[in-house]
Amino acid sequence: MKILFDISHPAHVHFFRSTIRNCINEGHIVKVLSRSKDMTVHLLDSFEIEHKTISTAKESFIQRAWELVIRVSRLVIEIRRFAPNVIIAREGLFASIAGALARVPCISFDDTDDARIQLALYTKFATRIYTDIGYSRRFSAKHRFYRGISCASYLNPDQFSPDKTVLARYGVSLDRPFVLIRLVSWFASHDFGQRGFQGEEIKGLILAIQKLGFDVLISSEVELAEFFNRFTKQFHGEDVHHLIALSSLYVGESATMAAEAAILGTPAVHMSTRKIWYTNELEFKFKLVYNVRSMNECCRVVNELLMAPKLKQKLKQQRDLYLSQVDDLDSVVMQAIKEFE
Repeated sequence: MKILFDISHPAHVHFFRSTIRNCINEGHIVKVLSRSKDMTVHLLDSFEIEHKTISTAKESFIQRAWELVIRVSRLVIEIRRFAPNVIIAREGLFASIAGALARVPCISFDDTDDARIQLALYTKFATRIYTDIGYSRRFSAKHRFYRGISCASYLNPDQFSPDKTVLARYGVSLDRPFVLIRLVSWFASHDFGQRGFQGEEIKGLILAIQKLGFDVLISSEVELAEFFNRFTKQFHGEDVHHLIALSSLYVGESATMAAEAAILGTPAVHMSTRKIWYTNELEFKFKLVYNVRSMNECCRVVNELLMAPKLKQKLKQQRDLYLSQVDDLDSVVMQAIKEFE
């Protein structure tokens, strides 16, 4: 069986890396097409996954529209050369359109139900769309369901163990607790109409965290003022999950990282005006994530969490309860692929 994976985001690398290896081990012929976005290419290289980069992510609306045309065109060429039985993607905007043009079935795994523009563009072209049952949208007969957020497939305790030696690369002492802050660029299609917190607001948050005796590490997609230089680090892609797992608290604008923190057993404060089904579920059903919409609310919740005794120990019990209810997502993906064998 020939299987084509379209990988366009760092989170997609983590989600599919086990499946790619499983497919190769089972004797299938696999081709991976990548997109230069954030740490995507670096992660594929670090996991020794052979791939071909066919486009680079853009920021402006016009540039992204042009990339859509370019990447879909190149995907169609690659599909016709490789002649796969099926195409596999996450949030498969590029892959679904290209698959429809080349008349090859495309399976898309989706967890971003508020990406209205992206969903409007691609869902009619996808052959199958797989989502968690908590996903708010429905796609008629092509829709299939599983139970579990995406990162549960690669960050559960059976798959991942944090490495404390990573801390030394970022000047973090084993004896000093720290809080990890993540700031995003807000250029993604699902970020349209949203905004992040401003420099002075973040500065106040940092000072409040330091007063409680915690160090601060910042990972940022945007350029920050000079004040933040001593806190801001350029993280290696393969180190990020270790840092989240070893931190006392995650505070950030990335919903993906908030969910990853929850699965890693780290308390997470998600700072965003977006309403996302999985961060809401992790908060209201399992108390694993705290969603906040203002900096005042954020500072209050951060203070309460950092002052709470044995917080991570209690949270890991809730995490284990959540994981006991989810499907084996690697098996879900493999079963979806074999439907087209």
